Amino acid sequence: MFSFYFFIDNLMKRFALFCFLSLCFGVSHSAVIQLSNGDTINADILERTGSDIKISHPAMGKIALPIEKITTIDGKILATPAVISENEQSPSPHQPDENEEADKGFHFFDSNFRLLRGWKHKIGAGFNGKQGNTNTTTIRAEYRGNFEDQLKRWDIRTVYDLNSGDENDAQNEYYVQATRDWLRPDSLWFYFAMGKYEWDEYKNWDHKIGGTLGTGYEFIKRQDLLLLGRFGFSIQNTIGGSDPGLDPELMFGGDMDKTFSEIHSLKLKTAFYQSLTDSSSWRNITNLDWDIVVNQLWGLGLTISLQNEYESRPDAGDVESDFKYNISLVLGWDS
Repeated sequence: MFSFYFFIDNLMKRFALFCFLSLCFGVSHSAVIQLSNGDTINADILERTGSDIKISHPAMGKIALPIEKITTIDGKILATPAVISENEQSPSPHQPDENEEADKGFHFFDSNFRLLRGWKHKIGAGFNGKQGNTNTTTIRAEYRGNFEDQLKRWDIRTVYDLNSGDENDAQNEYYVQATRDWLRPDSLWFYFAMGKYEWDEYKNWDHKIGGTLGTGYEFIKRQDLLLLGRFGFSIQNTIGGSDPGLDPELMFGGDMDKTFSEIHSLKLKTAFYQSLTDSSSWRNITNLDWDIVVNQLWGLGLTISLQNEYESRPDAGDVESDFKYNISLVLGWDS
């Protein structure tokens, strides 16, 4: 019986010693650590985390060694966790290129669709009247749209004049003109195309349709001043009148856009057309617009417009020079 208790007591002591040693070795154990610079350290390993290993060294004490600086432990290559960069952890969202943006903005049902994105718009209206032997009222409505980036420049203008009065005075006239410039960022030269349609009941002819292709040069291009010249080949088709048909022409002219301040700006366009079939036939069209800002917050302003059309050989019944002037109340906005 005594021997049995002695056996049990001895077994319990051995078990307690085994548990104590197990706990000790579970907390720390001695190891040979080789660093990436070639040095070797004999130390007790206390703890390992995802980024470092904590050791206890007789001389250095307790320190933490970064895992990326350790090559082997007890001759075994250390399996370091993969280091994930910040960009890999949170990849940036896909950035669409210009073509994708253009495709996205083209769809009419897209929430980001805006008609004529990046354009500057102006709509104007003006009128005057006369009472006496005849009662007349002239109403003018117009739209101007402009756009420019590094590769292209647009200029669109459409004007409608309604003269309502007696039977002999009731006349209408309308025209729309669009100019597209193909710009070259590394050059002052550019190419352009221009088209115009006219309908004027004051004239002997019924309709005029014209188009011009050519090249241009920007003499001055500053934030407050744009001065350029144009040269090209033009074709005009006249419908009705005493001299209908196609007329090929050479065109040369220029544009000036001057900004004096946030309130005042001036825009001048002039073009000369020389007929290639009749050396004595030429014409000139000049437009001058003086824009005055009245209220910047609401985009309200006034525009004083002057236009002169000269033809050396006008249609039968028409005068050589046709001068017009107008004052309009204008509303402007950017899209």
